[in-house]
Amino acid sequence: MFSLKILILIGSLIVFIIFFKIFRKKNIFGLQGKLVYLDEGKKSKTFVNHKFKIIAKPDFIFKHWWGQFYMIEHKESYREPSRADIVQVKAALIAVRSEIPSLKKVYISTKKGLYRYNFKKSSRRVFKEISTYHKLTTQIYNGDYVDIICEDKNVCLKCPVKKNCELK
Repeated sequence: MFSLKILILIGSLIVFIIFFKIFRKKNIFGLQGKLVYLDEGKKSKTFVNHKFKIIAKPDFIFKHWWGQFYMIEHKESYREPSRADIVQVKAALIAVRSEIPSLKKVYISTKKGLYRYNFKKSSRRVFKEISTYHKLTTQIYNGDYVDIICEDKNVCLKCPVKKNCELK
């Protein structure tokens, strides 16, 4: 009787391990989940949040097998995420939440590592944290000259609208 219970326990453990190995496939970032969105340039879907006037195209959105979504913004350089990166993922989070309201987990992937951020706050509270940056970005995009102090001049090198900025 006792050995039968042990055999059932061992058999159950083996089935669990096999099940776990099959369904625990990891993506290129070492995380579980099925790819549901990939930014492939101009042909990719743009997420829009009309309330906060934000548009974004995150690099990747994955969905865990239990239904939870997470977003990844990939950076090619060997560094930790900058303030600009964090503001970018917060804006993308707000835009994506217009279609996936349950999105809370965001990762920034760099060659130095994978950095996780949990945003359990409402989109309104996240927007409040980036509203100054949103205002400046809108002004620059509209062609207005703005006077800002930037801590990282490398961010300016890649800026598509730097001609409208006083930093040049």
